[in-house]
Amino acid sequence: MTIRRLVLPATLIGLGVFLLVGCIYIPTFNGVKTGQNYSKKVGDAKSRKPVRVGRSTFEDVLRILGAPSATKPGDEALAYAWTVQTGVAIWPLCFHAEPINGYRTLVLRFDDQRRLSSYEILKHNAPLINFGGSYQPMPKDFRAPGQGQPRPGASPTTQQSQ
Repeated sequence: MTIRRLVLPATLIGLGVFLLVGCIYIPTFNGVKTGQNYSKKVGDAKSRKPVRVGRSTFEDVLRILGAPSATKPGDEALAYAWTVQTGVAIWPLCFHAEPINGYRTLVLRFDDQRRLSSYEILKHNAPLINFGGSYQPMPKDFRAPGQGQPRPGASPTTQQSQ
């Protein structure tokens, strides 16, 4: 009898706390939203991936990955960009849900013989509450002259391989 008396108040308290939290974040584990995850096809010289550092040529990369999102003048480097969904933010009190995106760029650099010499993956995840500060990360040498860096405090994470 005492447990039955506590069920309704405990349920109402739990529901009230749930609604007052404001935002609930549900991760979606980087599912590709636009483009494709080009990094899955690139690896070091000993990997079994189709594009390999030290072995693949500029032409091989274009044949396997297709047209790049951006190029560095002189064909020294290529960039391939895609968007992932990192999660969903739900505001129960406002009856609103919004996807949270992440932006990825694979940068491939070539040597004088036009062989792949290194690659890096640039990452930028949009904040939970976005005030328009999201951007596709690009290396500084890909930017047009006079174009500044992204807003302060929002530098992308970099993974490098050589």
